[in-house]
Amino acid sequence: MPETSPSATPRSLPGSWLLAFGLAAALIGAEIIAPWVFWILTGYVPAAVFITTAITTTLVGLPLLYFFIRLGVRARSEAARTRAASERANATELALRRMTQYYRASGAVNQLIARRPDLETLWREACVLLVAQTPINSAWIGVWQSGTRGLQVRAVAGFDTNVAYEPGERVTHGVFFELAQRVGVENLPATSTLVNAPDANASEVSLAAFPLHPSERGMAILTVLLPSKYLDDPHFHDLFAEISHDIAYAAENVGRDLRLELNTRAVDSSAEAIVILDEHWRIVSSNPAFARISGVPQQDLEGRRAYTLLPWGRRRSTARAMTQALLKQRRWRGETLLHRDDDSLCPLAGSVARVDGDASGKIHYVAVFQDVGEQRELERQVRHLAYHDALTGLANRHRVDDYLAGLLLQKTRIALLFIDIDHFKRINDAQGHSVGDRILQAVAERIQRIVRRDELAARLGGDEFAVIARDADRESAVRLGARLVEVLGAPSYHVDGCEIHVTASVAVTLFPDDGERIEVLRQNVDRALRHAKTDGRNRCVVFEGWMREHAEQQLGMERDLRDALGVEDQLEMHYQPVVSSEDGRLLGTEALIRWRHPELGLLSADQFVPTAEAVGMVRLMDNWVLDAVLRQLREWEVAGLDARRVAVNLSVAQCSDQTYPARVAAAIERSGLRHREWLSFEILENVLIDDSPAQQQVLSQLRGAGHRLILDDWGRGYARLHYLSRASVDALKIDKSFVQRLPDDPRSLAAVRTVLQLGRELGIDVIAEGVENLAQRQCLRDNGCPALQGYLIARPMRARELTAWLQPARADGDPDVV
Repeated sequence: MPETSPSATPRSLPGSWLLAFGLAAALIGAEIIAPWVFWILTGYVPAAVFITTAITTTLVGLPLLYFFIRLGVRARSEAARTRAASERANATELALRRMTQYYRASGAVNQLIARRPDLETLWREACVLLVAQTPINSAWIGVWQSGTRGLQVRAVAGFDTNVAYEPGERVTHGVFFELAQRVGVENLPATSTLVNAPDANASEVSLAAFPLHPSERGMAILTVLLPSKYLDDPHFHDLFAEISHDIAYAAENVGRDLRLELNTRAVDSSAEAIVILDEHWRIVSSNPAFARISGVPQQDLEGRRAYTLLPWGRRRSTARAMTQALLKQRRWRGETLLHRDDDSLCPLAGSVARVDGDASGKIHYVAVFQDVGEQRELERQVRHLAYHDALTGLANRHRVDDYLAGLLLQKTRIALLFIDIDHFKRINDAQGHSVGDRILQAVAERIQRIVRRDELAARLGGDEFAVIARDADRESAVRLGARLVEVLGAPSYHVDGCEIHVTASVAVTLFPDDGERIEVLRQNVDRALRHAKTDGRNRCVVFEGWMREHAEQQLGMERDLRDALGVEDQLEMHYQPVVSSEDGRLLGTEALIRWRHPELGLLSADQFVPTAEAVGMVRLMDNWVLDAVLRQLREWEVAGLDARRVAVNLSVAQCSDQTYPARVAAAIERSGLRHREWLSFEILENVLIDDSPAQQQVLSQLRGAGHRLILDDWGRGYARLHYLSRASVDALKIDKSFVQRLPDDPRSLAAVRTVLQLGRELGIDVIAEGVENLAQRQCLRDNGCPALQGYLIARPMRARELTAWLQPARADGDPDVV
């Protein structure tokens, strides 16, 4: 900052002295000018004029000259004394001005330090303040790195053409580098005078470097560029010693202050409740999280006894446990309850630690807690979900197993009931899963209304439910099962304006009567439920010992059936002819699978196909049947025999398999059969009842490929005329239960006549199956039944036997044969 010097003010002479000086000057001037005036006027100067002028000058001028000489000497002496006093005053004022600048700069640096800036900001703004508040031209702060012997410039303020660096620049040579090297090695201030550019008016400048403090990367050094005259000022050195010390102290505390501030912010922003207690368990400070959890403002918490925040009944025990742990281990960890001001309890989990060694020497405790209320509620929900069904709220399979295990250990008599909703898949397929879920919820509500408090109701999964009744005997268990069948079946369920009729099958097993292990009881009730399903559903079945034997037989049959699928000579196809009722002409055959069991002999499809369906082997068996029939048709085709049409039974699973038409076409292609129309398919009427789009698409593709569709066992199950009216079938078979009661049962006869009339009206061929005597045959002939099938015509036979049976009379038609 440039310095200005005050100008000296001359001292004024007294007025009498000026008057005398003027009069003397006038007299002397008149005496000197008078001869010249006389000469100009007269042309000559007499001697008397010279004499008179000389006398006057001598008498008047010499005293006046002496007087004025004395006066000049005195005035010069006065001026010298005045200048000396002025210079002393200027020097004092300049010193005071410098001191003011120095103290102002020191104060500005202290104010900067009071703001607690980070280290880079402290260095940068300190340089700016020194340039602005002192005569310094430029200021730098750099870090001397002794390992690499270089100076890294970190902060710059001001500019000078002699020394110009930028922040981040690395200095490795020059006077700046040499000066920093001396300070970095000796840790003492150092100066260096610079040679200016050839400007005679420029003042001499110097560099001064001061050590600040060691930093992370080396020694921090303050370097300034200033006029050299200030280096002789002791106050300047005192100033920079003080400023260097202040900056060094602030820099050393920057990290500590930053850590302290970060710690404070971390505590305040922590989601965990943090409380500091004194030795008497009074709250010294707390963070906002604790105020939020406790419901008490922070300012109201200070000075409060911590144990007053505990529930009244647990204060003594909790405080004792904490105190003992802190005395022994200096730390307590666990869970407790916080009593809020609204009288609610909040579960907390955390720790209390003892802290020693502060400035006062007193003991403090730091408590860190976390609100685990939501966590405990979540755990409760998880435990509930682990043992309860999410859809219905009933117990689930895990809860059933645990409950059963406990009752079995207690040797308590129990009844285990399994409940299965009949044809629930149809509800899901027809109405959607949302409706199905609401049906399951309604079923669960009805079950809960039936069971007692000491009985457990559960949903095992899907449409399966369970009830466990304690202290139950066979009679009470049967009554409960019958009650469940009754209540779940009526009244109907109303969902989204739709009335849905639901029935249920119930199975019962008893402990310890039927078994003493959970696995055995579960197997028993599954077997009883399977029998309830096969016996017609909508009923309660109690487990009997023979069911276990039957199941074991089925298991053995399953094992043998798997082996049979890999052995060529056990499974075989039999064919039963369908002939014309008028002339006995062959109209077609039905292909029936048989199993020549090595121990049980020849088994019909009813004896092993249900087992194949239950264990998932039906698809393998269907593929085997299809390939076997196509091979036989190809043999007959090559031999020139007209087998007309051979019908293969189509299962419900195949009707729903959208890949089945393609697999049929591929199998025909492999067999080489040219008359693909010889292959027909028989379907059961429950396929029409399901009426799913997938099934209709499969049947439509098969029929479009030239295969006839025959509706088997019409009237046996849920026969409805409207199903038949919209079915895409080519023929139907009257169930043998009607045919075998002919001609004596008028109801059966009326039913047969109705079906025959319906077939004629719809253009559908009608086949009567199960014809076993001549009276039945004659009755069907008389009523116009076009086709017959049964033991009277022919029993199912092997392919070679059917070939021999196919006489010319059969091919051409002969009524006497039939």
